[in-house]
Amino acid sequence: MVTRWDHIDFLVNAAGVGNPKPLHETADESLDYFLNLMLRAPFRLTREVLPHMPAGSGIVNITSTFAVVGGLRGGAYSAAKGGLTALTTHIACQYGAQGIRCNAVAPGVIQTPMTEHRLQEERFRRINMEMTPHTRLGTVDDVASTVAFLCSPAVRSSTARRSSSTAAGAPRNTSPNRR
Repeated sequence: MVTRWDHIDFLVNAAGVGNPKPLHETADESLDYFLNLMLRAPFRLTREVLPHMPAGSGIVNITSTFAVVGGLRGGAYSAAKGGLTALTTHIACQYGAQGIRCNAVAPGVIQTPMTEHRLQEERFRRINMEMTPHTRLGTVDDVASTVAFLCSPAVRSSTARRSSSTAAGAPRNTSPNRR
């Protein structure tokens, strides 16, 4: 890409995978997999791309509301996405003066084939709905629209922003009855 276009305008780090387990059941190999995919890879991609990004360019990292609000059985996932959230802030602070912005999109649970089996669990659906002000689950299009907006000239001065494409993480019902 750099050879053909001479620069890179936007990088979107969107890798993610779920296999939620409680911390005490998470093997080191599983932790390494999550950290490699959702933190180390974006770190390395960003490091390689930064020298080719002109002023006005940007990076969007897909993090998760679980990086902020936690989640049942998702310690490794939450840790990796939390690290990516921190990396987003660092990039924005370090490279913002060069005109390179970095923002995060932190969706809640998104309807995808990967989440379909979890959404069959009544408890998971109920807890997710308690954590989400919307009465519907987010979609891939919701996330894509937010990313497209963050890459548009309309937000050229926005950096270190964490946007939630589904508004998850702002509790609608804070009932302690989360059985």
